[in-house]
Amino acid sequence: MPSRISDKFNRETAPEQGMPNGAAFGRLSTNFIDAAEEKRFRSSRAPAELRDIRATLGLFIAINSSFAPLDLVLFDQDLTLLLMLRLLLVNGVLAILLALSFTPWGRRRFNLLAVAAVSFYIVFYAAFFAIGEAPAIFISGTAMLVLGVYMIAPLRYGVAIALGWSTTILSFALVFALDLMSLQLFIVLVGELVAINAVGMFALYRLGRLHRQDFHNLSQITAERSRYHDLLVRILPAGIAERMRGGEQHIADRYDEAGVLFVDIVGFTRMSAELEPEEIVTLLERIFAYFDELVDKHGLEKIKTIGDAYLVAAGLPEPRADYAEAIADFALDLQKTAHGLSGPDGNHVEIRIGFHCSPLIAGVIGESRFLYDMWGDTVNVASRMESLCAPGKIQASDAARDILADKFTFELRGSVEVKSRGDMQTWWLTGRR
Repeated sequence: MPSRISDKFNRETAPEQGMPNGAAFGRLSTNFIDAAEEKRFRSSRAPAELRDIRATLGLFIAINSSFAPLDLVLFDQDLTLLLMLRLLLVNGVLAILLALSFTPWGRRRFNLLAVAAVSFYIVFYAAFFAIGEAPAIFISGTAMLVLGVYMIAPLRYGVAIALGWSTTILSFALVFALDLMSLQLFIVLVGELVAINAVGMFALYRLGRLHRQDFHNLSQITAERSRYHDLLVRILPAGIAERMRGGEQHIADRYDEAGVLFVDIVGFTRMSAELEPEEIVTLLERIFAYFDELVDKHGLEKIKTIGDAYLVAAGLPEPRADYAEAIADFALDLQKTAHGLSGPDGNHVEIRIGFHCSPLIAGVIGESRFLYDMWGDTVNVASRMESLCAPGKIQASDAARDILADKFTFELRGSVEVKSRGDMQTWWLTGRR
């Protein structure tokens, strides 16, 4: 069953009926007008074309060898020379060309190898049937060879046309030079080769455009998927985004060791009433940018912002043994950063910080807008630690202090009343030991 991500992506990226495909070709060429796109296409096709050239050379050798038994049936004279030409000379040359395709030189010039193979074979073919005196077979064999140039060998359009017509002209010249056939048979040869070149050019032209159209469409799909993934990673943790792309429809995980921290701006309600909307947004953007840098520095996970409150977690979505230390170090850095913050009026901006460490549940909710969020008593207690905190201070729960007491210094605040929890003993985090 497709995932929510896949369904949404398919709906958003499916092409509309009648919508132009966007690929631009030359009027009489299979190439893209965009030289950069044509270069990318050729680069992507090169490995497959090289494999196909090797397969074509192997096919040449197999077909040439399979005709040896037929020679015994078709020719009455001594076949020693003919068989030596076919099995030793031709197969030897084709095998050399095949071996060259595995060398760096050959890999860069696989089109040249194909040209050499076809040119050599047509000369051999003419000499072979001049000796064997079988003009009808020469006609059919040459026709098959020219057809193979367009249909089998993975040549570029321009190379295939040049090779197809040059092979045709070369075969005409060999007919005259070796006096292979009568005028009537020559006319048949001319008609067949001209027709095959015309059909081959049209077929390869269509095939070349279809290959490029497929490449263009796949490139667009890849670009859209990459863009969509980038957007997804901006709103979800990278690991969670990958899981959703992999097909998980419902993501909900329990974390036995996690820390949650809230920080908000003291007096923001009064400030927002006095400032213009643009000033409020600019202030929050500037402050939260500092917070974002610290989140990245300490390897934490920014969950969301709620008004002027900033919510961070440690130990998820990827568990870490030092989650509590990471969130405490982050809190101390936040406190230092706050000393340099000021509002549009130049007055100092104070913050409150509170955090708590204990198990929680985290997962993804939403259909049209995805949100990675957390639930459980841990989140509620961390929120109370922040809301009941004194300006400029860092308030930690007793549970968080127990985990961190060996590496951080605390001052006892005393007992505070926490909604839904009653009285709780809390601490001020003051620094590292």
